[in-house]
Amino acid sequence: MPSLAVGRDGPGYALLGLEVFCALLILAGAFTRYAALVLAALGILAMMPFSFESILEQVHILGIAVFLFIAGPGRISVDERRGAEEPLGHRYAPAAALNLLRIAMGFGIAYGALTEKLLNPPLAQALLAQAPFLNLLRPFGVGDPVFIWLAGVTELAIGVVILSGQITRPVMAVGFALFTVTLIVFGLPELIGHLPYYGIMLTLFISPDANSWHVQRALRHAA
Repeated sequence: MPSLAVGRDGPGYALLGLEVFCALLILAGAFTRYAALVLAALGILAMMPFSFESILEQVHILGIAVFLFIAGPGRISVDERRGAEEPLGHRYAPAAALNLLRIAMGFGIAYGALTEKLLNPPLAQALLAQAPFLNLLRPFGVGDPVFIWLAGVTELAIGVVILSGQITRPVMAVGFALFTVTLIVFGLPELIGHLPYYGIMLTLFISPDANSWHVQRALRHAA
């Protein structure tokens, strides 16, 4: 993740190499469940150079790992070609995969709203000091402290709604729009950091109801 830069030393390069290898396996759909386990383990390893709090902000990555482990690689994958990776046979597996993915994303957004804005206003204030134009409400007389609070509350509300599992598809559409707007300001690094979110939002937009019969059937066939 761009916000979790590793050191330019032996352990740092080893961690980066393992991350790239894991990403290539997932991209190809090869040994997907093993790659998902490695992806989850990377979060534990990352707690050594980073903090537990910084890893919690990326908990949606754990959600992706759990989803891939349960749902499998999908039909367009190396695993499908070689006839490996049998689906998890439990009837609640498809719903569990989507629900855990949604919960991880909602928690990550809500947690980020608290740690980056509501409980740490100086951090957000420092960003606004570097880029004052981010306060879109300043022309209407809204100062930075109030804007930070409003942004934090909005982000927290979005996270809580995602956690609740209600109006999932509209929330994903709004989230997609909000994440895309930030690319205008922050460019490529922001796009790279938000790619996992885009994947989750697309998945939940297509399959907002994890308990519907057609979603369960599709995930069983994809695994």
